[in-house]
Amino acid sequence: MGKYKGKNITGLVGPIVQRMGKDGMIIVQTAPRPYKQTKGTRKSGKVFGQGSVLAKEIRIQLGSCYGGHNHDSGLVNRFNTPVRDSLWLCFDKETGIYNFQADSFERLVGFEFNVKSLLINSFFAKPEVVLENNKLKVRIPEFAIATGLKFPRSASVCEFVIIVSQIALIGRSTRNAYSERFTIQSTDTISASREFIYDVLEDCLCTVSLGLRYYSKQDDLRKDYNSEAFSPACIIGSNYNPGVFVDPPARVENGVGYGKDWSIVRKMDFMPPVDAAAEDAEGAGNDKGIPV
Repeated sequence: MGKYKGKNITGLVGPIVQRMGKDGMIIVQTAPRPYKQTKGTRKSGKVFGQGSVLAKEIRIQLGSCYGGHNHDSGLVNRFNTPVRDSLWLCFDKETGIYNFQADSFERLVGFEFNVKSLLINSFFAKPEVVLENNKLKVRIPEFAIATGLKFPRSASVCEFVIIVSQIALIGRSTRNAYSERFTIQSTDTISASREFIYDVLEDCLCTVSLGLRYYSKQDDLRKDYNSEAFSPACIIGSNYNPGVFVDPPARVENGVGYGKDWSIVRKMDFMPPVDAAAEDAEGAGNDKGIPV
């Protein structure tokens, strides 16, 4: 229904919509028409949405490697893209089933969290990430400080931050991230090889990131160098461990009970459709394009 606004009509009049533009001019356009979502459209929408959910969960898990907020402004959209692309490669449009393989998320490797300060421009050795027999091995090779690590002019110490995210995709669960840290002085000559090994459950996507935190240190005073303009951090490994996720019980050590390391990600859903016919019935009559 159109309404008079001064000397002009705004709103819906037949198939035409009139509205006031920012410059005071009247904009006339055709009214949006309802559309019917097909089965394929609904499935595509779910993949798109689940890509955003998974990407957000990974970012939350790995956030401490780049300081949580020391990333470029386009990070969210930049990271959503390779995660969604990875899911599409695993998704069968006919059955609605995801078929995750060990290398399904390999394209995440090399993703930089801050395009203003690429990790590859500060650290020149090549980390190794290998997943075998439910064990994830992360290795930082030995390297010469002078040629393997670049220090900003006012920084004298570099802290390496390694974060390991573990997310059960079909199991809809995530584990508290593993974290490793070690420091290197600008006056050091050689950094020894370091290796870290973690247990990995089946059905888990393991994403490993490495971040560098620089600071200067004088006596007991420490001045951080990292900022939104400079905080090198990158994904160095992304492996999926096929199998069926089994939710582990809460930890008990020396008779003392601890909270569970795993928690449910409620918005994440990569479960196969229970009944394709039921899914069709769910979308029947949805003529207005309203997501189901």
